[in-house]
Amino acid sequence: MKEKILFVTSIPNQAKRFWNREEYENIVEAISQYELENIDLKEYKAIIFSMYIDQYILCKIGNKLKEFLKNGKKIFLNGHIIKPFFKELKTFIPMKRPTLEEFKIIKLQEHLVYKNIDIDKLNKRKGVAGFFSRGGNPAPKGAEHIIAVKQKEVIVDWEYRINNGSLYVHSGNDLWTCMEKEEDNYALFNNIINWIQGDKDE
Repeated sequence: MKEKILFVTSIPNQAKRFWNREEYENIVEAISQYELENIDLKEYKAIIFSMYIDQYILCKIGNKLKEFLKNGKKIFLNGHIIKPFFKELKTFIPMKRPTLEEFKIIKLQEHLVYKNIDIDKLNKRKGVAGFFSRGGNPAPKGAEHIIAVKQKEVIVDWEYRINNGSLYVHSGNDLWTCMEKEEDNYALFNNIINWIQGDKDE
């Protein structure tokens, strides 16, 4: 039996957008955040957390998640870190009175998560800037910096490797909700799946 990707839901119908797609049927499994403490993570190759995840739960299972990464698995985390669940993590730092120019998204390096994605389309949603992120979760030393705002001063997306595993952090709204068109959001989610699956074609 192939390892699946675990999508952890924190609000009703959170995974509904993608589960009707046949391509995810056999590779992605959705569970409630309240099942996390009792589930055997060895059966999964990766975990996707939304911005709504109860971080008190993450703190309770922090050692379990660290071991998961050390075993070569992957975690994709969205949102503002308020309760750091690894010693390498620090709390979210919001930008102070950001200007429109400071909200502009800057790609620092190529990454599969943003493959074939028009970054400019992430700068505004429904004409409003700042939906993508309004600050950053400080990246640990040695992390790869992927996306920034505020003239590259604030790192929004980063990837941190722990042994053979990887933690990818997006310091904002759920990445697959940040674009105007649903097909673009789907493309972002599909890129996350490809990153998890180990596609190296960047």
